Amino acid sequence: MQNQDELFLEHAQKTGKLSQQAVQFCQEQQKKGQAPIHTVLNENFLTLDQVKEIVEQINGENESLYFVTILPDDKETDDKETVESKFLQYIETNEIITQDQIKQALQEQERLQRMGYETQFSAILYGMKILPLEDIQKIYQQILDNSIQVVEDERAPVELGITTIRNYKDPEKNKQPSIAQSVQDALEKTTKGKKKTKKEKMDELKRREKAMMDQEIDNQESYEIDEDLDEVNVEKLAELYEKVSSQERKKHSASNTKEITNQLKEILDTIQNLSQQTTNPTIQNLPQETTNYWTANKVSITWDEAISYLKEGESIQNAYIQDIYEKESNIDFPILLQDCVLENITFQDSYILENVDFTNTIFLGKASFKGTHFQKNAQFNKATFVDGVDFTKTIFQEDTRFNTTKFKKYASFNRSRFEKKAIFSYAYFERGAKFNEVDFNDSASFNDVYCDHRFYLNNCIFQKETSFSNSHFQNIVDFSGSEFFNILKCKGTQFSAWCSFNYAKFHDECYFNGATITQDLTFLESEINSLFDLSHICAEKNINFKDSKIGEEAKFRFLDAYFGRLFLTSEQLEGHIDSHIKQHYRQAQKEYGLLKNNFREINEYGQEDWAYLWEKRTARYTIPNTGILNKIKKFLDWTTLDLSCGYGTKPLNILATALIVIFIFAFIYYIFGTHFLIPVELPNVTSISLADAFQVSFSIFTNASLTTWIPHPQSCLNYIMMIESFFGLFTMSVVVVTFSRKVIR
Repeated sequence: MQNQDELFLEHAQKTGKLSQQAVQFCQEQQKKGQAPIHTVLNENFLTLDQVKEIVEQINGENESLYFVTILPDDKETDDKETVESKFLQYIETNEIITQDQIKQALQEQERLQRMGYETQFSAILYGMKILPLEDIQKIYQQILDNSIQVVEDERAPVELGITTIRNYKDPEKNKQPSIAQSVQDALEKTTKGKKKTKKEKMDELKRREKAMMDQEIDNQESYEIDEDLDEVNVEKLAELYEKVSSQERKKHSASNTKEITNQLKEILDTIQNLSQQTTNPTIQNLPQETTNYWTANKVSITWDEAISYLKEGESIQNAYIQDIYEKESNIDFPILLQDCVLENITFQDSYILENVDFTNTIFLGKASFKGTHFQKNAQFNKATFVDGVDFTKTIFQEDTRFNTTKFKKYASFNRSRFEKKAIFSYAYFERGAKFNEVDFNDSASFNDVYCDHRFYLNNCIFQKETSFSNSHFQNIVDFSGSEFFNILKCKGTQFSAWCSFNYAKFHDECYFNGATITQDLTFLESEINSLFDLSHICAEKNINFKDSKIGEEAKFRFLDAYFGRLFLTSEQLEGHIDSHIKQHYRQAQKEYGLLKNNFREINEYGQEDWAYLWEKRTARYTIPNTGILNKIKKFLDWTTLDLSCGYGTKPLNILATALIVIFIFAFIYYIFGTHFLIPVELPNVTSISLADAFQVSFSIFTNASLTTWIPHPQSCLNYIMMIESFFGLFTMSVVVVTFSRKVIR
């Protein structure tokens, strides 16, 4: 695999920005430890704007590779990893970019490393457009000039380089909070929890008094609030917190500080226990069979009680609600049930006119939303469906989110319709899912999904961008008959079983780059009309495009792809190799070589010849058009090897070429033979016929003694005959090689 320096020099020479001599000089300096980009800038071969232009072009050709001018070389500086380490520390310490941007860049670097690219961290920042090239160079130069002093800390040991930095633990996230901070947090939590618990208990008491006016509530005392709730401890806590503050701590001796600290720890434990008791009320009147770990900290209420609160626009949290049944209902209030447990819930053929939020909610028993129409946003983020869920024929009018949702049993979305965004990122389908005949009228995101069982998306319509990137499918995935009107992304996706796109239609770009397929990946009788990217794919078995229709605008990418066997014919591929179309001939040469090896493995020798022919042709295209020697080389390669025999793949062409050469020389002998040729056995003959001229040419071309005519000793035809004899020897050797290759194979 080419490194960054090789790519830069190759591209600069190919585009005519660097001469061959300049490239050779850069390569010599590179052997001495100086980066080519640094050389071209120091020697004024290129301006900084020209370097940036080349870098942007390389980034455009190599989608997964970021490229940038890295370290200015200095023999007296530390090694590159050390300087790169200092660079990261500097931008982090001085808050040049945010922590989120650093995290994103490090993740991207790890992704590229898994794909086989060793790209420096600063290159990632430039490629992701986080830092401009000028700023990167300025920071490097200042580090190397020792005008920037980077403080080494435990987060990123400089001597270990960038690899260690990638895995460092942020001390701000991992350090233990101070005693004072812990006490303050506990105090705030306790106070907040006390008020919240009081409100909850009072509201619960009012509800029960209203529902049971004629009954005596035996457990009423359990809902009474102790207004003097550990007030002494709270006052002590506040007082001691003030004593150990940053200003007061200096006034105390070490012994006093230790004593105060011990007191604080004791009170802190008391407050934390109190907080747990006040924020997690005891469940009242729960059926014994449902009082389990799912409902252990929930307050049991009825659905009617919940409705009375929801209609007032309030959200319900930490509640346990059983037996919700709404069929053909019009629900005109928001359903905000967060951190709840819902058992046996049915919203069948109903219209929900307001927002729905089931964030972090657990669904026990049957859960059915069959035929339901959600007219506003529907959120099921971090929800858990314990016993399966049915969304058959459900309509989602606005954005729908199932982020990090767990489906522990079956999940059915058959014949549903998503009018706006459908987001299932990080969802977990333990027993598989069915999305058959679903209409996704906006973008659909299934990124980082994990599925243990079969996943069906038959006959679906995807109108906007759809992504299954970085997902893991442990069983069969079936997209048969689906239609993709916009971009499909399966970047880095893992298919551990058979994956089918049979009879599917791809109207826009499709990306499988970096995907891993353990079993077969099939596109039987599918239709492809745009870019189809299989770069860096790892398919252990077959990729099958049998009988697939390849549209005029279809293009394929196979850069660094690996597959057991690819079933795709030369008729389907002819004129559809993306790198060839874009005249990236070096890349095209590699892809044709890959296809050649594949066709040989599946014993498709005709297809192999086609790939070999284009491999040789693209290799010829990489020769620069500068210099007379290069032009002569390309011309001879074209005439003697390509036109004559197709680089040995077209034996009939070489025979046709031989006949053409024989006729040309025969015509020469016919025109000039009367003056320069002598008949050996026919002294009275004064002119040569066309047949005799052909006989002379054939005899010389094949080096056979069949002619009765010889050239005059001092005739110039002697030299012409020598040229024909050379062509004959060369042509006959090519014929032998070509036919031998065919026969042996």
